Amino acid sequence: MDLDIQATVDEYQIGEDDILVDERTGRPSANWSKLATVVNKVDVKYDFNVPGLLENAFAKEQIYSADTSVTRYAPQPTLNAEFRGVKEALGGQAVMDRFALLFLQLWGYPPPILLLSVTFRRHLFEFLDSVRITHSMIPHYEGGTLGLDHELFQVLTVNPQLLDAEGRPNGRLDLALLWIGHSESSAVPTSGGSVSFIPGESTVDATDVNVPLGSFATVTTPGPNCSGIRIGLKTTSGRIWVCGYDAFTEIFKPPSCALWGPTFDISVWNSLLTYHMEYKRSTAPDIPGSGGDPSTGWVSLLASTDQGNTAQLGLSTCLSTHPSGAITEVKWTIFFETLFDPPATWNVRPFFDSIAVAGDPCPTHTGLPACGGGSCLDQSTGSFLDVDNTNLTIDFIEGIV
Repeated sequence: MDLDIQATVDEYQIGEDDILVDERTGRPSANWSKLATVVNKVDVKYDFNVPGLLENAFAKEQIYSADTSVTRYAPQPTLNAEFRGVKEALGGQAVMDRFALLFLQLWGYPPPILLLSVTFRRHLFEFLDSVRITHSMIPHYEGGTLGLDHELFQVLTVNPQLLDAEGRPNGRLDLALLWIGHSESSAVPTSGGSVSFIPGESTVDATDVNVPLGSFATVTTPGPNCSGIRIGLKTTSGRIWVCGYDAFTEIFKPPSCALWGPTFDISVWNSLLTYHMEYKRSTAPDIPGSGGDPSTGWVSLLASTDQGNTAQLGLSTCLSTHPSGAITEVKWTIFFETLFDPPATWNVRPFFDSIAVAGDPCPTHTGLPACGGGSCLDQSTGSFLDVDNTNLTIDFIEGIV
């Protein structure tokens, strides 16, 4: 009996016969994108609808942080994820730990993204398919030398383009590919542990409490006397600037510049918060304490600490309108495992000391190509501050028994 044995592979091969050529330049329709988003914090919720304990709500929440990515890029907006089918009783904690590890190791130091167009005959690609790219004329991301040789990527998006802008048959696929063969892994994420919201088990007060700038807010650990404190903070502090330009475009030959119309840049900036914390036993007097003893009054729990920076978070250019934007919420937790002479019921008060913000950071459109295209430069028409958020909120306080 003859056996017909076929070898199979779990990777697709894309080469020069597949990648389309730009008819204007004669070069492959491929370029590197710098739009990869840094994600170094994830907030996961799981254990949904626990029978007899917590109906139609999540019983567990946990925040993971890729600390080395935070050090390099500063805290970025938190990714929120809900897992209704993950149950703690069925190994849910291990599932969440694994998810955080895989996700943050990839996006904590985001890999380069290659954008390219291929023939439509390669239309069977799916999200996260592995592909190997070989092309002698695609520039290497590092160093700029020409040529990719069996480099490993994963499919991020597949966008069929059946018709061109004029409605004629096109027949191509636009792909966004993650260069996972050359990605730098962020360190294993850390977490302060899961927070439980099950009545009778929970020692969490999840009431939002605003901390005024230049002042403080006071919260108390719920439940029985405890030996540790975990406190969650959050903010949407940041600024969004709208930068206006008049764009010009080439007309006639020899070319001259005519007004094309108004355009806008939307520039999103982070803010740098400084805060500190004090604590005392709930039975202690409401006065400054001494000797680090919280039974004498308020003593230091956390020295002056910075959160965020004044770096740019995002920039959208050459927009025809200026829609109002919003700052993504950032959450973080702090765990105080060693307290003075526990257990006790504790009063905690975070102080919102100060905030540093970016000035008018609108870029000048001095390079080419400008928004109108051709050799015509844009002219600034001014800017205004669209969003200016200054806030610090206590997300929850938990007593660790």
